[in-house]
Amino acid sequence: MIFTVSPGRLDSSISRNYNGTYSAQRQELVEQWVDYQVLADEFTSQFVQPVYEEFVAVALASGLLPRNMVLELEAGSLDDALYVGQQMPWIDPAKEADAFILMEEHNYMSGPEIIRRRGGNPVGVLDQQQKWQQMKKDRGLDAPAPKPAAPANSPANQQDTANNEQPQ
Repeated sequence: MIFTVSPGRLDSSISRNYNGTYSAQRQELVEQWVDYQVLADEFTSQFVQPVYEEFVAVALASGLLPRNMVLELEAGSLDDALYVGQQMPWIDPAKEADAFILMEEHNYMSGPEIIRRRGGNPVGVLDQQQKWQQMKKDRGLDAPAPKPAAPANSPANQQDTANNEQPQ
């Protein structure tokens, strides 16, 4: 398998210096990232998945897996796993985070998948958040911070202004 990178993308790909509009930056990064995803998929299918499946088979054969866990699963699904490769870096964190929020709200992606794609452990994140919220509450800091106001020239403020104007 041969992978090529066009010369125009090589400089910015190496330096990770993407100049230009958000759309141009994103497009360049998306084009580059496809190569990384192909390599990650190849590595996963040829190495990670077979090793994991063999590990589960040995654990099952040696009796190291709890019997009740094995009985609760569908036949043949014991070694099923979700393999998530490294994700594309964020160019504009606010836009990227908003996109994940929308995807979860519209059920296109689950919260745990979003956390995994960002390199986290969903149960660990919930445990940390629970502990953090309790620590804040214990110190009297449990009130949510006020939401920052939208900039004066934002579409949201322009809409509010248009709706609040009274004809005279």
